[in-house]
This record gives sequence, C-alpha cells and structure tokens, in this order.
Amino acid sequence: MLVLLCSGSSRPSHSLMLFLPCEEVEKMLEAAAILPVNFKSCALWGKLMDGMYWLRKALQILGPRNCGQFELTSAEEVLVLYQKICVPFPMIVDRLQNSIHKHNLWLEQVRLFFRLGPEDRSWIILLQLKDLGTAEAFSCVELEKVYSEVEKVQQWKRHCEDIIKPSTGNGNMLISTLLEIKKTLDRSFGMYKKSKNSKEGTLCLSCCSDINDQELWTCSICKDCFHLQCTKLLLEDANDMALFICSYCNFVKNAKLPLKGSGLLRIGRKHPELDRLTALLSDADVLCLWIEERRILHQIVEKALACNSCLTELVDFALAHLDKDLSAVTEKMRIAYKAIELAGIYDGQGYRKFELALARNTWKIRTQKLLESAEKPTIQQILRLLKEGLAISIPPEDYYRQQLTALRDIGLQWADTAKKVSMDGGALRLDKVFELITEGENLPVDCVKELKLLRDRSMLYCICRRPYDQRAVIACDKCNEWYHLDCMTISSTPKIYICPACILEPEEDMGGLAPIAQERFTGSKFEEPQTPLRRTELQKKSQKRKSVSKTMRLAVDQGPGDVVRNHSGCERLFWSNRKPFRRAARKRSEFQSLSPFLYVQNN
Repeated sequence: MLVLLCSGSSRPSHSLMLFLPCEEVEKMLEAAAILPVNFKSCALWGKLMDGMYWLRKALQILGPRNCGQFELTSAEEVLVLYQKICVPFPMIVDRLQNSIHKHNLWLEQVRLFFRLGPEDRSWIILLQLKDLGTAEAFSCVELEKVYSEVEKVQQWKRHCEDIIKPSTGNGNMLISTLLEIKKTLDRSFGMYKKSKNSKEGTLCLSCCSDINDQELWTCSICKDCFHLQCTKLLLEDANDMALFICSYCNFVKNAKLPLKGSGLLRIGRKHPELDRLTALLSDADVLCLWIEERRILHQIVEKALACNSCLTELVDFALAHLDKDLSAVTEKMRIAYKAIELAGIYDGQGYRKFELALARNTWKIRTQKLLESAEKPTIQQILRLLKEGLAISIPPEDYYRQQLTALRDIGLQWADTAKKVSMDGGALRLDKVFELITEGENLPVDCVKELKLLRDRSMLYCICRRPYDQRAVIACDKCNEWYHLDCMTISSTPKIYICPACILEPEEDMGGLAPIAQERFTGSKFEEPQTPLRRTELQKKSQKRKSVSKTMRLAVDQGPGDVVRNHSGCERLFWSNRKPFRRAARKRSEFQSLSPFLYVQNN
C-alpha cells in the first residue's frame, strides 16, 4: 500500500482506502513508523501521512457504532481539514456530508415531535426516533433527550406491571389487564347508580356472563341474577330452596360479626390498590407523551374515584343514621357490598369506612333482635352489646344505644337494691321484700340471679323470724322447721327434738316416734316426706300430721371436733306441719345455700 501511495497513483489508493476499516489504517500508520529514514525525508511522504491521519479521523466518525460518540462539530472540523491535505478522498467526503445531512434531518424530526402536545405524541414515533438517532445522529442534546424519554416510559411501564401484575401470554397483556379492570369498575359504578340496561339484567352478577346452557337464579331480595355454579350451591340444595337469597343479601341479613383481629371484609385484597394506581398515574406526569397504558390507567383512576364518591355517600348516610328503622341502611349496605366486590381494585380507605358502617349496622341488627325477642334480655347481654357498641363508636344519640342504656340503668339500679336487701339480715319487712320481687319480675330486664337471692331472703326461720344467716340450726322431728340452737338455748344436740309448737298432748304415744326417727336417721330406710307445695294446704287444721324422720343439721360454723356425716335426704326435707303462728313465706325446697356438711352429735 505504501508503494502505491509513493508511486503517485491516486485513484487505486483512493478506491482501496474507501473500504478500509479504521483498524487497518491504524496498522498502516504503525508500519509507516518503521520505514527507512530516506522515505520519511521526502515531501511526498509528509503529504501522504497527512492524508492517512485525516482518513483515520474521518473513518472513526463514520464508523457504524461511533457516530453517536462524536458531535456534529467534529464532522464539520474534519471537512475543514480536508481542504488542507493534498490527497483526495471524495467518497469519504461525500459520506461525511451525507451523515451531516441525515443528522440535520433527524434533528428536525425530533424538534417537530417535541413541538406537539403530549397527547398528540406517539410512542411508536419516539421509538423510531431513538433507533434512527442511534444509527445516524451525532451526539447532541436532542439525542440524549430522546434516550431519556424512552427510558422514562419503559421504566414507568415496568412499574405499572409490578402493580397490575398482568398474566403472562402473547400480545400486550398489560393493556388487556388494564382493560379488564376498567370493565369491572364500569360494572361497579353501574351498581352504585342502578343503571342496568336490559342486557345487563340477564347477566350473572358474579361472572358477568350470559352462558345460554346455564340457568340463572334470581335473588328474591335484590332481584339480581346468578349462575348456580357462581353461587357454589349444589343443584339438589337449590331445588329444595323455596326462595333463593344471594350471598350478598345473606351476608347483610345474617349480621355476623368477624373474628377478633380480622377484617370484616376479605374482598379485593388481591386487587391493585387505588392509592398505588393514583401514585402511578401521578408519576406519569413526567412522561412526554400519553401511551395507551397511561390513557387506560387515567380512565381507571377517574372511574375508581367516582365509585369512591358513591361509596362515601352511602357510608356517610349509614354512619349518620340514628333512627330505629334499619331497612334503608341495610339496602344501601347491600348495594355497596356488591359494588365493592365487583370492582377490580382495592380502595383501602373507602373499604375501611364501609367496614365501620357495616359493623355498626350489624350491631344494630343484633340489638334489634335482642330487644324484639320474646325473652327478656339479661344484664350480661346488655352490657356485652354496649361494650361492643363502644368499640365501634356507636354515637350516644343512636336509638338502640339509648334503649340499651335505659335497660342497663333500670336493671342495675334494681339489682343493686336487691343485693342490699338480700344481705340486710331480715331488716326489711317481708311484704316489702315481696313487693321488690314483684317489681323485679315485671322489669323489662331478666335479673335471674338477684331474684333468686330475694326469694331466698323471703324464707324466714326459727322463733326470731330471720332469714338464713350461717348460724347452727336444728330441725324439728315433727314439722321439720329449723331453729337456731342459741335461740332455743340448746347446748347439745338431742337425739330427738320436738319444737315447742309441736309438743304432743299427754295421751299421744311417743313410743313410735323414736324408732322411725332412728331408722331414717341411720339410713336403713329412707323416705322423703311428701309435703304439699301450697302453703294454704298446710294451714288446714284438719290435715293429718305425718310422721317424719329426725333431722339435724348444723352449719359449718361448728367446731372442728364435730362429727361430719353426709345424708342426701336431708337436703330435700319439707315442712310437714306448721305451728299456730304462720309464716309469711314458703319454706325453701332446696338448701344449696346452706353448708354441704351435716353435723350430728348424739346425747
């Protein structure tokens, strides 16, 4: 090659240089450096070397992957230097001039693209400008801007895929998934507005399909249609149902509270969150154009916000409702529940408010059932409901909270009085005790425990006419009446005890009493006394006295030296006779409040 250059034949050398890569020119320059000195001293050598250096610079700029590494000014400087060399390279110059021309054309297209509005710019054209700029454009601000905008769009799409999580498949699955979400929001918004056309009325609310070979079941409450397979009911069970009630209406109607620590609703938890979609749409503001995904996402967010507005309206109505009638609130909760489950996104803030409104309505339904029940509510049930209502912030002005509060106050006030009377040791007159019992029985609250205490309090014993007070007692073998040992001045327990009111006439035989009493007391022959239940029957003077077994019972207060014997029959003894002075209360039939131990001491 150097021989051809030195011979002065320019045409062959030029044609060969045109197709030489830059690396070959570098090798030629390295080879020229080791040539003999006599070649380097001639003028032709210097001109040829200047041409080689210029050619190397030009080929570097025209390289297929080096164009973007040089600026336009570098190409223009090479053309200026060409005027100073003696070796002609016309085709190389043409290529440089053509590259500059292509760069200017590309630059004009880029400027024209960015003059358009963001909504008029095309993603496809931007990608074409990037590819064309990579191949033909010199390094410039416009090329960097194109690269930056393309990277922003691609990064935004990757972020969108991370949130939407489209299914894998052929084609643009991100757009398909976004369109499906938009479709669900349209159905949800239609549920809020009740804007169903004739076609939608024949669609399954769960799957939005009108498969011809499947029967549609209509809910008897909301009148919406469902496929049998969508209701998860067996055909036999569905045929046995007189009225079909969908899961949405059944959920609101049954009024079941969630488990502690769990949300009331589990719907929508796997859907994209509205907050993240809103933030994603806000991030798209930095993009220079509107791609199709951004347009669909914008429609999704707008529709979701419209649904949120409708949900807020229903929830605010339910939270502000304080009256007794719950039909309007229940209907709105049913509509909101359906719309929420139909939506393809998850609105955390809106759903939490809905859960609160639904929990309050559920609490009111449970309270309504309790108040309207045939049985009286107990204090415990009322207190439990009030505690639950306080946890979900039921306002004090609410009708059902006021009803429960009034019942609680009435019940607690009477129960407190009943407890005090049951522990007064007989200070209150017996007729007043009966009046208090009657008042408790007529209360709208069931105070079973307190009524039992008062009835026990109305049982009077001994000659002191006092209720049971844990003191040691002994039973009369004639009438089975209980007497305090200290009141009867009994120091030791006799084998047979007859109270003063039952002392027999002189002609009556006392001999037969002891064997019977002894027989029953030893347990060899136990017979429970057949005592009439009515006091008036016992008061008849003509009633024949029955023989009863000897019964002795002492309270646990006796000393540890006493002998303890269990006798099951003693716990169900009744009076078989009455003394001349009659009690104002019936003797108790069970002695559960007394000590479970029996103390027996022979004379």
